[in-house]
Amino acid sequence: MSPLFSVVIPCFNEAATIIDLLERVRSAPVASKQIIVVDDGSTDGTREILQGLRADDLTVLLHERNCGKGAALATGFAAARGEDLLDVFPDAVARLPFSEIEQWSD
Repeated sequence: MSPLFSVVIPCFNEAATIIDLLERVRSAPVASKQIIVVDDGSTDGTREILQGLRADDLTVLLHERNCGKGAALATGFAAARGEDLLDVFPDAVARLPFSEIEQWSD
């Protein structure tokens, strides 16, 4: 069995992009991954979208108020169980080379 790869995604007001980002992370060529999304007090519907998602590889954590990207990352890192860890920022989704993730975990 391949090692677990944890992906931490801090987000704030990403209702328009969060589903696309999750699909891109899921499509990464890594056999075993844990996706952790930390909603940092979103007010645009992101939180509701995330609460409606159910998947074995997905953990959704919620901050009641906006605490900042660093706090969201710390929350996600605390929940990570993988041997390898990657943080993904929604504002960089168009530039992220997910096809290379598999080689990062070797």
